Amino acid sequence: MVKALGHSTRLGVLLLAAVTAIALAATEPAAPAGTSTAQPALRILDTMPLTLRGLRFRPLEKVKVTATTRSGVTVVTVRATRQGTFAARFPRVVVTRCLDELAVKAVGARGSRAGVTLSQPQCDPGGSATPATR
Repeated sequence: MVKALGHSTRLGVLLLAAVTAIALAATEPAAPAGTSTAQPALRILDTMPLTLRGLRFRPLEKVKVTATTRSGVTVVTVRATRQGTFAARFPRVVVTRCLDELAVKAVGARGSRAGVTLSQPQCDPGGSATPATR
């Protein structure tokens, strides 16, 4: 047999449900429909030549991608697709196993930002890899 809840008990359950819903809504920021709250990211696809994939940038955003190595700084500009992805290729940047460090940053014209670094072992003049001492 099911016992009917009294008026004050039902009111208490409704009040608890409303407070819980408000608390949950306050802890999660709302995202506009069709957008993701995930941050933009960069992935290294290849190192000879350096090729990267950008993910979760704003649709059709113009993106300046800067690669910094021991030998210098190289910049390419790309445009994200409608899905917010892009490929950036640096034909003159080749990442070897003896490279000290590679740092790449991507900055979109509409505020998207991402970066990636790659640390490699340093090589001694004889060509064998030695651990970095920094």
